[in-house]
Amino acid sequence: NTRFLLDDPKFRALLKDLTKDYDHVLISTSPFEDFRVLESPVHVSNGVIIVSGLQGVSKRKVYKLIASLKKSGANIFGYLNVAGN
Repeated sequence: NTRFLLDDPKFRALLKDLTKDYDHVLISTSPFEDFRVLESPVHVSNGVIIVSGLQGVSKRKVYKLIASLKKSGANIFGYLNVAGN
C-alpha cells in the first residue's frame, strides 16, 4: 500500500539518506484515488510530476488533484498525459 510505505519512518530515513548522495530521487507510485496519500511525499520532496493516463481520468479529478497539491504547498514541476497501447 503506497500510503503505508510513504508514511513509514524507515522509508523517510531512506529518502533522507538518498538525498545526501543524489540531486534527484524519483518515486513512482501506483494510481490512487485518495489525494491524502500525497501529503507525506509532498512534505519530504522538492516537487511533484503528475502523470495521468488518457482513459478513465476526468479533468475534474486532475483539477482537484492540482488544487489539493497547491493547498498543501507542493511545487508542481509538470504534468504528463500519456496514452496506453
